[in-house]
Amino acid sequence: FFGIEDLVYRYESLRNVQEWTFDTFGRISGAPVFADGTVYVASRDGSVYAMDASNGSEEWETDLGDRVNGLSLRNERLYAATEGNRLVQLNTQGNEVWSVSTGAGATGTPAVTEDLVYVGTRDGELIAFTVGDGFEEWRYTEPTNEVSSPAVVADGTVYFGSNDSNVYAVDAQSGEPEWSFGTGNNIVNPAPVVSLYANPRPARPMQPGALAGDERAIEGLPIRLVIALVVGVASLGVMMNTLGGIQTLGVTELDVRPQPEVVGESATDVSVAVVGPEGDQIADATVVAKSGTARLDSVVTARTDANGTATLELSASLGPNQDEGTVSLSVKPPAGSQYADRRENTNVLVVAGNATG
Repeated sequence: FFGIEDLVYRYESLRNVQEWTFDTFGRISGAPVFADGTVYVASRDGSVYAMDASNGSEEWETDLGDRVNGLSLRNERLYAATEGNRLVQLNTQGNEVWSVSTGAGATGTPAVTEDLVYVGTRDGELIAFTVGDGFEEWRYTEPTNEVSSPAVVADGTVYFGSNDSNVYAVDAQSGEPEWSFGTGNNIVNPAPVVSLYANPRPARPMQPGALAGDERAIEGLPIRLVIALVVGVASLGVMMNTLGGIQTLGVTELDVRPQPEVVGESATDVSVAVVGPEGDQIADATVVAKSGTARLDSVVTARTDANGTATLELSASLGPNQDEGTVSLSVKPPAGSQYADRRENTNVLVVAGNATG
């Protein structure tokens, strides 16, 4: 399972077969996570999605209200870091268990151990919370710029990079510093691999070595290949074959056609046709209406019938000084299909009063 842009793929690398895709409505943040037949993914549209691993059908969606920057899973609990200064724990049914403030935008994918969850922030802090109730255990504030995703290793140390060009090692239980090391470049990519230091930008050749704060180089070997080689030569071969196959993956764009395109502020039924590039009608797609510059009380969804049409009851409102606004439309393709909704869709225009047009 992997994500590219706003699509999650199930791809059988040994058979070179794309089995299904799932379309989120924002760029995917981090790698999908998988457990017990379900795939979970975070999206920058503000939602966490769960889908059936066998066919890609949606099991649930939880809207967290702000862009989600990464997702982790451990012991049937999901941990989502949001741009809205929150770390959120969800159960595997999509229900919020607890939410805590991180003080600034939470960056990257949280790292989780048996008793603590670690998350970095945009103002340069690494924070440890207890997994049971989200109590703040400690906060490390030495970095002077954004923290990248932390990587927790088995020897009780948290290793993480910062946009201040340093890699840091701190005690996982106490947050006490162990060492730091300057890379000479901003570190903005995911967490350091245990046998490497970091992935600086621009990438420089580096070699696996003891984590003692020294730097070594392998001539001509890019950092991303070093990471793959740590996993193993066989895994590298599979990865390269998969990456080659990704270039051939194809999806078919969908389009939405609302009628009417202009509504007033009173409750109005809007018929939305979902069509393929040749005008073919798409059944079993889900049309989603969300607040744009006009406000809906909640997200409105409806599934298309055999004729490719869904009916949404929209009751939008405008601000006191607004003459018009928009409701945005998007579509979730049928489960397991090759369709995607990437192009800009026609919005529904909302005008002041009750007149439609």
